[in-house]
Amino acid sequence: MVRFLSEEIVLAIHDDLIRLYGGTYGVRDSDRLDAAIQMPRATFDGDFLHPTIFHMAAAYGFHLCQNHPFLDGNKRTAGMVMFTFLQLNGLEPVASELDYYRTMMEVADGHMSGNRLVGKLSKLSTQCVGRMAFKVLP
Repeated sequence: MVRFLSEEIVLAIHDDLIRLYGGTYGVRDSDRLDAAIQMPRATFDGDFLHPTIFHMAAAYGFHLCQNHPFLDGNKRTAGMVMFTFLQLNGLEPVASELDYYRTMMEVADGHMSGNRLVGKLSKLSTQCVGRMAFKVLP
C-alpha cells in the first residue's frame, strides 16, 4: 500500500525549510499546491496514472517545482517532499547535496522532464529492509 503525503505534511516541510535556510513563508496559490499534491495519487479506472513509486515521487517533485505554489522555497520543498515520500514508502534517497541541487535546478529550468526525473530517482534510491539497505534495480 502506497503512503501519500498530506497537505499538512507538505506545508510543515516547507515551513521547516524556510526556517532553516531563510526565505518567505506562505502559499502563493493554494489551487496549484493542491494540484501538485494530488498528482501522484491520480487514478483512472482504478489504476494509478503514475505506475511506480518512483513515478509518484517524481510527480511530487516535478509538479511542486513547476507549479510554484509557495512564495519562496519551491525547489527546496519539492525536493524534500519527493525524498520524504520515498522514505515513507521504504526507500532511501542517496543523492549528494550537489546532485540534489543540480537535479532540482534542472527541473525548475525546464531541462529535466518528469520521466528523466523518474530515472534519476530510481538510480539514487536504496530499499531499506530492517537495518540493511539494498540498491533498487529499475
